[in-house]
Amino acid sequence: MDRGQRFVEYALRVGAFQFPRKKVVLKSGKQSPYFFNSKLLNSGQDIEMISDLYAEAIGSELADDCDGIIGPPLAGTILAGPIVMGIWRSYGVNSNLRCYSYRKEPKTHGEGGIVTGGSLRSKKVIIVDDAMTTGHSVSEAFGIVKAHGGIPIACVVAFDRQERGASGLSMAKEFEEEFSIPLMAIANMRDLIWGLSQ
Repeated sequence: MDRGQRFVEYALRVGAFQFPRKKVVLKSGKQSPYFFNSKLLNSGQDIEMISDLYAEAIGSELADDCDGIIGPPLAGTILAGPIVMGIWRSYGVNSNLRCYSYRKEPKTHGEGGIVTGGSLRSKKVIIVDDAMTTGHSVSEAFGIVKAHGGIPIACVVAFDRQERGASGLSMAKEFEEEFSIPLMAIANMRDLIWGLSQ
């Protein structure tokens, strides 16, 4: 099995893909017959599996060229630390790789500001999130990184719903064209269809 199939098989087994009788309204406002609940991938085994799959999707060359991992609240923030560990465990490269996060509201004490984990200035950063639907969350993360002097070099999500954008291209392709960085997914809708057919 390839990476996407391994992820879907595991996520289906633990119930992270849910198929309610009524359509669900996603954060984007779209209605969908299914829902990907990444928050159910929360045991030690789940976290090890998903961090290794993110590391595999990122690859050793990109991991070695990267200074940090950042993701939008809440899922991306939860994922950043385990992904840093997964990269270090998988490749043994870049032991200085850091995990960053950002808040919705600036903090006035401690580190202060919005970004946590240190300065992003001149840092090459990979943006991570759990799912790609409209691209709003990862677009926001891109803007935060740029506004704080960082250099986004890629975006990686666990699951790409392969939704279509206004241009007729997938939302992932629209993101790549707008921001000029690659967007990679561990799994996508084709993998989910495969998993449901097994």
